[in-house]
Amino acid sequence: MIIKDLHRTLPDENTSLFDQDPSSGENQLFNVLKAFANYDMEISYCQGLNYLAAMLIIHIKEEETAFWCLVYLMEKLKWRGIYTENTPKLIDILGIVEMRLANDFPHILRHLEQNDLSIAATFSPVFITLFIY
Repeated sequence: MIIKDLHRTLPDENTSLFDQDPSSGENQLFNVLKAFANYDMEISYCQGLNYLAAMLIIHIKEEETAFWCLVYLMEKLKWRGIYTENTPKLIDILGIVEMRLANDFPHILRHLEQNDLSIAATFSPVFITLFIY
């Protein structure tokens, strides 16, 4: 799954960080995602992690530091609840979004509903990728 997502990750960035053959050992994105998949066996690799790892690599440059920053995001900031089975953190966040829309922006919620756009389908990619997507 990681290899499939490498070329789809931030294609507009035109960065060569993700172009190297993963078997060469020089594809930083692959290396960080593979290391994380081995580090956290429950999550392993899920779509969306590639965006987080890519941004970390682009801004930090050092593979190992980017990996540990990803671990920090998942464990210390408890973002892993977005990716674990049944996505409890994502469900909580989407509930908050729906409540805020209902209270503060009912016209937007009505517009979404009238156009058959669910809160989950509309907002999940934003939170799964930590606003990078």
